[in-house]
Amino acid sequence: MPVSAKDCQIVVWEVQNELYPSWQMFDADFCWILEDAYAKYKKNPKLNRIAKLTQNRAFDFRELEEVDRATGRTCPIRRLELPSNCALAKQILWMWDSSAGGSPDWKPYPAEAINFIEKNYNKDMSIVDLSNKFASIDLNYTIDFQRQLQINNKTQNQRGIKRDKLKSPYPKLGSAIQSSISDDEKDQPETTSNEPTYKYSKSTTVPTDLKSFAIALPDVPKEDCCICMGSLQDESGFPASPGEDCCHVLELKQCQHKFHALCLKAAFNSDKSKSLMCPYCKKIYGEKTGIQPPGQMTDRIINQRLPGFNCRTISITYSIHNGVQTQGHPNPGQPYNAIGFPRQAFLPDNKEGQKILKLLKVAWKRKLIFTIGRSVTNGWDNCVTWNEIHHKTSMYHNSAHGYPDPGYFTNVIEELKAQGVTEADI
Repeated sequence: MPVSAKDCQIVVWEVQNELYPSWQMFDADFCWILEDAYAKYKKNPKLNRIAKLTQNRAFDFRELEEVDRATGRTCPIRRLELPSNCALAKQILWMWDSSAGGSPDWKPYPAEAINFIEKNYNKDMSIVDLSNKFASIDLNYTIDFQRQLQINNKTQNQRGIKRDKLKSPYPKLGSAIQSSISDDEKDQPETTSNEPTYKYSKSTTVPTDLKSFAIALPDVPKEDCCICMGSLQDESGFPASPGEDCCHVLELKQCQHKFHALCLKAAFNSDKSKSLMCPYCKKIYGEKTGIQPPGQMTDRIINQRLPGFNCRTISITYSIHNGVQTQGHPNPGQPYNAIGFPRQAFLPDNKEGQKILKLLKVAWKRKLIFTIGRSVTNGWDNCVTWNEIHHKTSMYHNSAHGYPDPGYFTNVIEELKAQGVTEADI
């Protein structure tokens, strides 16, 4: 039996990126574009797996990933089919203020949360707790409808909220594309085929900056470049400088992964540290450095034992103070906040703990322990935060940050390796 227009489900696409660990909706206009490309993929998965929808972004529908075409970095995406009676189908939107003061910066809640908030709003609830309400997102907040506030259940930090009307509707299931995406955002949608067009060059020159990392290939395999998602035998999606060959291919020396020379050059130039992470396997070439602000790292031995260890303990202290961001930071000229410093971490004073301490000292010297960005704890921007190298900040198992933890040594060594810090550096 045909489904009437009244009962049609709507389709919402969401992304999960580094800044916002919970799912974030694409706006309605871009969802029309994505849904149209997805329909083409479903019709011909081999031909239309990759959709290059903007100059900087491609979407892999088989892996459900958004791909940064400059760096090769990926973020998970997902497609939601929502009922016709949900809040978004009625063009109702709930948003929160993500700014750290000053002018509001409104961000929508994830689609699941919007419907839950709207239902409770219609019940004339004065407050509603969002924690432990959703299977795929963790929102540890309470909504105060009367004061129009979001309250962090852990820190009690407060942010504004508002109920708004969608400017454009989300696509209905099976609808034809009606996107009004702006001309400066829109690139002609492309799809990647496995059928080569044999345009490649047999140039053997390597861009100067990449000579220590890569070699040029005179013969090119029938593979795709995982940065631009195009065939290696076609031109790169990145523009060439005058006199520069836009077709030749490079192979990284150690991992032997292959890319268009222009794509790899763009990935290299996007990293201010002038190191290169292979966009495919994440191997680091060169010495990666970070944007950690100035500070001090000290360590000492204390006569206490960590649970599960029959030895003394290494106590590490990191001291960083508030300051002003400089070149290379996210917002040069703006202040950054060093909240929660000095910070302590603990390791057993044994062979394994001493090795990890040496690796952490290398990471500190390369400015990789901390970074500047959005704090996951309080949601503020321009904060000094941990940089994906986990530390045990408690001696005991009163939280996920203490001991015992049998897998911690293996995990932290892998995290350091992902930053380019290995035993070869100590």
